[in-house]
Amino acid sequence: MIVLSLLYGLFFAALGAFVPWMPPLLAERGFSPVAIGGTLAIGACARIVLAPLYARLADRTRDPRRLLVFVAGTAAAAVASTALLQSHTAIVCALSLHAMAVVPVLPMAEAATLAHLGERAAAYGRIRLWGSIGFIVTAAGGAPLFRQGGLIWVPVLVAACWVAIALLALVLPLT
Repeated sequence: MIVLSLLYGLFFAALGAFVPWMPPLLAERGFSPVAIGGTLAIGACARIVLAPLYARLADRTRDPRRLLVFVAGTAAAAVASTALLQSHTAIVCALSLHAMAVVPVLPMAEAATLAHLGERAAAYGRIRLWGSIGFIVTAAGGAPLFRQGGLIWVPVLVAACWVAIALLALVLPLT
């Protein structure tokens, strides 16, 4: 249950750093409010289009951990690249790849958690709680870090969460 708790904590920590802090980073890079909204809306579009495809792929694979390692690693590389990229087009492409990569992570974590818990489904809340803690810590706790070190740390922190998720996926309990 520790691996699953960490997975939720890290997933929502990545969101806690990304959701409130990526818009100011994009604004700092010269994106207009419309461009920020459009860029971040790609994630919603990716979920609509890719969720069924990822579900089918996850069902067909013998070891969904490989898919989880791949998408988490892809998300890490994509979001980390935004720390170095300068052109708006390149940043939008990187964030689009990030958005497409993260689509299956939470559904796969949910499936693994429920399968692992089986009859102990009442423990789900204690595992899922770590997601809320992760989000709060990075959303609120990111303020001093980003104020001190600059918003350039946003993609670094998000990428670090995704790297840790990729590593956790290697030992994810599937039953």
